[in-house]
Amino acid sequence: MSEIPANQPQPSGSQPNPSPQYYAQPAFAPPRKQGMSATKIVLIVVGVFLALGIVGVCVLGAGVYFLAKSAHRDANGQISMNLPGASIHSIAPDKVVESDFGVPFYPGARCLSGTRTETSGFTQLSATFVTADSSDNVIAFYKQKAGSGAQTTVMPFGVGTQLTIPAQAGSTISIIVAQSKGSSPGMTRIQIARSTQSTAAK
Repeated sequence: MSEIPANQPQPSGSQPNPSPQYYAQPAFAPPRKQGMSATKIVLIVVGVFLALGIVGVCVLGAGVYFLAKSAHRDANGQISMNLPGASIHSIAPDKVVESDFGVPFYPGARCLSGTRTETSGFTQLSATFVTADSSDNVIAFYKQKAGSGAQTTVMPFGVGTQLTIPAQAGSTISIIVAQSKGSSPGMTRIQIARSTQSTAAK
């Protein structure tokens, strides 16, 4: 067979071998991790605290407004508050009567205030006194007056010493003796409360 010179055209019907083609493969991109950055988390937390703070201020403001609307001052300057299920009435110091409490007042003690609280279940009379005598002398005085039926409890965090005295049926007397702070520093503070169960609740 004779060879066809290189400069001669190829016979019809014969096609040159196509050169191989290469296709670039797209670079593989790893999936992006889904998640919030630390900045977004901090912003969300701050937003939640701000929202809670706003709600708390609104609730506090509503409570103060409600208490202000419920309080009434009489001609003698005493305050009464009518709340849902309870009523609170202040008592002038000179109107606090020893016989209403069922226990003698400490000799020479000065009455600062009195309160009467009434609910559907009980009535409570309370009064606050101060004296220059030591708390030990005050506690010893009430232990002697209460007799063996009194229970003494030393309350934590420097609140004071509590004496619980059983009185008549359905009635309890509580006395808290502590060092006074605030308006009467250095004095001994005496808080007396008598709780009586209401007749309807018995």
